[in-house]
Amino acid sequence: MIEKIYEKYDECTLFISSNEKRIAKENMHAIRISILFSIIGGLTYFFSSWSFKVTTRFEGIFLLFIAEMLVFYALYKRLYPKISESMKKVRVFAFFFYAVILITLTLIETLRTPNMRSYVFFAGIFIITTIYTDYFFISTVYKLGLSVIFIAMSLNMKPDKVVTLDVVAMIMTLLFSSHCYFVVMLNNSKRSEDSRSVEKKSVTDLLTGLSNKLSFEERSKEYLTDRVVGAKATLFIFDFDNFKRVNDTYGHQIGDEALKLFATILKDYFHSTDVIGRVGGDEFMALVMGATPEDFVNIRCRKIQHDLRIAKIGDASGFSCSIGICEDTKAHTFEELYKIADSALYEAKKNGKACHVVKFG
Repeated sequence: MIEKIYEKYDECTLFISSNEKRIAKENMHAIRISILFSIIGGLTYFFSSWSFKVTTRFEGIFLLFIAEMLVFYALYKRLYPKISESMKKVRVFAFFFYAVILITLTLIETLRTPNMRSYVFFAGIFIITTIYTDYFFISTVYKLGLSVIFIAMSLNMKPDKVVTLDVVAMIMTLLFSSHCYFVVMLNNSKRSEDSRSVEKKSVTDLLTGLSNKLSFEERSKEYLTDRVVGAKATLFIFDFDNFKRVNDTYGHQIGDEALKLFATILKDYFHSTDVIGRVGGDEFMALVMGATPEDFVNIRCRKIQHDLRIAKIGDASGFSCSIGICEDTKAHTFEELYKIADSALYEAKKNGKACHVVKFG
């Protein structure tokens, strides 16, 4: 469990460090919305409370809160161009803003109801916990500092009996907010695992573990689009010879095992940076980007044929494949490469199968 939480914490930190400018601006916009909401909410409460006789006296402290928010809005407008792209500066501003708003609201609550236990402060602690899951250690120290201020305020403005209730509630809030942090992180971790699992299933051929047709084509197009002009790309199309006969003679289970074996052989002979996929029932493809050693294609194809030929699955053996290859340095699209490689594959089958044909783009 702890390992998963640390993993998720690292993921959050990595994500934020990779997207600092965007997240910093989003944080600043969130603060702006909070300021405007506080101003509107404070004015609404003040006038509705007075109009409906909820309070029978003029409570100027609400105007102090609204004045604070107006000062923060002016500060926001002044600081936004200077700090909006710095995550650290935005977080300092955010922590300061939330500290002031929380202390002010707690002070208002204490002045209005000194004989009652506080509620605003504890709600604020929980909100801070949910907002800053990526700053656990810093936010914990921050919450402890706010708690010290809260207790000092309570000691000076409330009866001893109420202070005791506030202290107990504060301790429980800090413990439960930490618990909530771990729950949130574990839930995020579980959702991330589920998302990764769904994503993996959506792009993977479930039988062989290779990329499926859609995923292979998308990745290949992306690689080909991003390549430098004149850079080499080599597209292989593999067609398992006489696969229908294998299924009919030995059964579909042996046929599935033969496809898994073929996928394993391909993974052995291609690099992890190459794109490999199962794009049809018995058809596989591989895309190799960049320059390759001399006679790379011929040696690679002969080794794959050799491994297939000596493989044995149950009573079945002596497998082979036909291979069509396109070597390209003219920045052809994926569709153009595929057309050339497919033409080469047709020739390989016409030549008696168990061989490969290379064409140049």
